[in-house]
Amino acid sequence: AVKYSPKTYSEKRTAFKRLLKTVDPQEDVHSFKKMDALKYLQRIYKQRTGYAANKERKNMAAAWNFGIKYLEGFPAVNPFLAVEKFPEQRQERYVPPQKDFWTILNVAEGQNRVMLLTLLHTAARRGELYRLQWKDVDFSRKRIQLGTKKRQDSSMEYEWLPMTDELYDVLLAHRQTATNEWLFTQQGGRYAGKPYMENRGFPQKLCKKAGVKPFGCHGVRHLTASILANNNVPMIAIQQILRHKKLATT
Repeated sequence: AVKYSPKTYSEKRTAFKRLLKTVDPQEDVHSFKKMDALKYLQRIYKQRTGYAANKERKNMAAAWNFGIKYLEGFPAVNPFLAVEKFPEQRQERYVPPQKDFWTILNVAEGQNRVMLLTLLHTAARRGELYRLQWKDVDFSRKRIQLGTKKRQDSSMEYEWLPMTDELYDVLLAHRQTATNEWLFTQQGGRYAGKPYMENRGFPQKLCKKAGVKPFGCHGVRHLTASILANNNVPMIAIQQILRHKKLATT
């Protein structure tokens, strides 16, 4: 579990717990076949959604591959990979209107306000935002470095982005309040001063406070892309800002 982030590890462990509730704990792992995997995932599909079933399939396939790689005598055939993906009814991603973003920014204070502006001006993913350290901010060259886990082996990739004048001013002021190497830290409780592993309710709680339709950190990322596109920024430039590998993703 060391190579996985706490969130990833927790997700796969929880998936395994769900599976173990449906099988005989005395049953040998070699007796679990493709049909068992199919029936298990079909039940999730019927009770929940195709998206939920496919997510469970992904987590269980990854967990099974871990067993193949590291556990002696573990069955070498992954029964979950033999199950085809289920149909999904994807909903269109919600992109908040600009006015809603400015509305919640007006009610945000302190660090929350800085995080919102950093999201808007960098199109950062949530994990990239919470991993930021002051060594990633180069005030002399007006640039900021974002790191993300995008490879299959969970290795980090880093890319420098130019800072806008507004982001430069906001982060420079925020630097004066810093108490350690992290840009954004938990503000209270037993983990005060530690970086965020999760930050549930941000910025949704601000949306509720401001009286606008809730959106998350990824919604701000989409908003940034929309603002750039509406201002006729070339798609290749937007791809570079979003740090997508493929233009088709953008």
